[in-house]
Amino acid sequence: MNGIGEKNREEIIEVYPNPASEWVYFKSISNVTISSIAVFNSEGKQVTLVGSQNQMDISNFPEGVYIFKINLSNVKESVHRIIKK
Repeated sequence: MNGIGEKNREEIIEVYPNPASEWVYFKSISNVTISSIAVFNSEGKQVTLVGSQNQMDISNFPEGVYIFKINLSNVKESVHRIIKK
């Protein structure tokens, strides 16, 4: 383990489908609450920041790879790479 809860970060939030074309869904598989979701493009530029939600419309995003940084109630963050097709 490299940090607090790091080993389990990928396991506590499920982000699907991947690749995605219109919607991305977030499912807590532990008892955590999503505080916010920041999305970054492949150049590291933040493209959106939203509050707590369980789905996101990405249909307007250009095709590419995006990093979803999900801030959680009791864990620093969960980071996921999603391909937009």
